[in-house]
Amino acid sequence: MGRIKDKRNGIPSHIRVGAAMYKIVINKDKLIEDGSDGYCNPADSVLVINSEVGPQRKWQVLVHELLHAIEVQYNIKLNHRKINQLESALYQLLKDNRICLQKIK
Repeated sequence: MGRIKDKRNGIPSHIRVGAAMYKIVINKDKLIEDGSDGYCNPADSVLVINSEVGPQRKWQVLVHELLHAIEVQYNIKLNHRKINQLESALYQLLKDNRICLQKIK
């Protein structure tokens, strides 16, 4: 019997950011047409991650989109360059310390 493929790679279905509860959707979304691997929709409290990327990239995208959610929830103005820098730093910190990223080697 084959192994069941976990397309979520340990990523939760929901996550709280400040007062908002965000739903995390992993699928190939038609709205991801600009070459990005995800997006944050703060109006609907939804984070979308492209299902076609690998496990490590899914977690990187989650961190990136969470930063956008934090930006909105806490009214912090960050340009996209800063978001990318913070994504790299936070992802590496979480990975190096094995925080939440159990499925990433």
